[in-house]
Amino acid sequence: MESATGVQILGPQQVAVLVGVGATVFLVVFVVAFRYVYRRHRVFRSGLRGTGRVLEVRGARVMERRSVTERPTDRVVVATAAVPGGVLTDQKLPAGEYHPGQEVPVVQDPRDPRRLYVDRPDLERPAFMVYAMAGGLVIFPFVIVRGLAQLLS
Repeated sequence: MESATGVQILGPQQVAVLVGVGATVFLVVFVVAFRYVYRRHRVFRSGLRGTGRVLEVRGARVMERRSVTERPTDRVVVATAAVPGGVLTDQKLPAGEYHPGQEVPVVQDPRDPRRLYVDRPDLERPAFMVYAMAGGLVIFPFVIVRGLAQLLS
């Protein structure tokens, strides 16, 4: 369709296709994010707890150091008996609290010893937030289908 000014206007079916493609991309990204958050939550809930030794402390990335919304953070490489070479943890730990040689409590995935975190539950998402994401994942397809049905009717 074309308007009086010559601008191309999309019909309802074309808009529906665009919304469907956008919703599919969003859903895939959301599923990947949920899987990451849930796996991390599962490790904290039922992982193997023990101690590890900090091998290296890495400062925050440039964008994190210049952030006005977050406090400065560090990332640490922690070695355990299962992974003596160390693992870079996927956590933003408060800057200045850790130093090489320090013993720290850790939690480790029993299936994959390279999934290792410093045992700091205060830095993790509450269980409610993890399961709220699951609820959104279930509800999202229904919302999209209902919206598309209204658009096409």
